[in-house]
Amino acid sequence: MTKDAGMTGIAKVREALQRGDSLTHKDALQRFGLWSLAVSIHSLKQQGMPIHSRLIFVRTSTGDKARVALYSLDPEASHPDEVRDA
Repeated sequence: MTKDAGMTGIAKVREALQRGDSLTHKDALQRFGLWSLAVSIHSLKQQGMPIHSRLIFVRTSTGDKARVALYSLDPEASHPDEVRDA
């Protein structure tokens, strides 16, 4: 059993953000099996966690650009999938 096997989705998101990670919906789905990152983010904000969100562009599997939310505790956070020439 892995360390976070018994953790809730909200706890996994909290831990990742506290480590300094920035998260998109795709990250939450791939890393935690979490389908609704926005629900976890909302809950953590209600608990007083100072989460910043901003819209970034990423490439889709077809090469198009899509705008997605990026969540982090750092307002200047970036993401490896971010496309800056939008």
